Amino acid sequence: MEDEFVVCPSCGTRIKAGREFCLRCYGPLPTAERPIRPPIWVSLGLSEAKVQMIAAGVGAIIIGLVALIWFTAPPAVDDTARPAAAAAAPRPAAAPASSQPSTPAADADNFNPAATFEPSTTTAPQTDRAGLDAKRATYEAEAAKHPNDADLLDNLGIVLDQLGRPADAIPWFERAISLGADRPKFHIDLGHAAAGVGLWDRAVGEYRQAVRARPDDFTAQYQLALALHKKGDPAGAIPELQKAVAMAPNDPNAHLSLGVSLEKVGRVPDAVQEYRKYLTIQPNSADAARLRDHLQAIGAGAP
Repeated sequence: MEDEFVVCPSCGTRIKAGREFCLRCYGPLPTAERPIRPPIWVSLGLSEAKVQMIAAGVGAIIIGLVALIWFTAPPAVDDTARPAAAAAAPRPAAAPASSQPSTPAADADNFNPAATFEPSTTTAPQTDRAGLDAKRATYEAEAAKHPNDADLLDNLGIVLDQLGRPADAIPWFERAISLGADRPKFHIDLGHAAAGVGLWDRAVGEYRQAVRARPDDFTAQYQLALALHKKGDPAGAIPELQKAVAMAPNDPNAHLSLGVSLEKVGRVPDAVQEYRKYLTIQPNSADAARLRDHLQAIGAGAP
């Protein structure tokens, strides 16, 4: 029976079903369970009817202001009655694109088609920041009322991390862990934040704790391997990636990551095998063409 997959709504990566977070952008997957929070007005001690009254009053004020601006604005000037304006200054010409073709590099550090070894947490797109900022404000208000709610503190840390503020997220993850809710997920989240500020030793330690608590967790195992490689220990990352591949043999990114680590330590034939496994699973991905060019560059063309 083939493995079931889901598509990450944040980056579009195809991820094996049953995982909580995307392996590429660490965004929540559709199957992830999220704590249900009451409406904000309930948290503030207000009834829904009172909130509606307040909203109606604010709406009436806004309509009054718009009407006042409309009737007091000066009349529009007819552009046809104006003398011809001086010709506008010409725009500067755009810089021509480089005519040099991009050559795929044979070095494993320079070849990184899927940004595999970048920190999994990324800054949210500008279109998402307003929603994340609102969620952050809600979580901060709730955390002030419920300072011992470990799940709430962890959620606040996740939102800060998604906003590109991993340093601010770390204390919230630490607080959640210190409350006694020593869950593998909290260590994974703390590992991501530590990776986001370049604390690779700390990230490796947190991922190891998650792996010890849940040895069959692919996410923890995979992130541990990536942190080891980024720390500068590709040799140490290889056996951890091999465990990840054994857990999910049809996961394309696990094969790609293992290939990069193998190539880094000079095991090019073994790396080529992993690259080709990736291409077998994901032949039409956005990175497949670059990976084929890379195989040509290292003298290992199509099989």
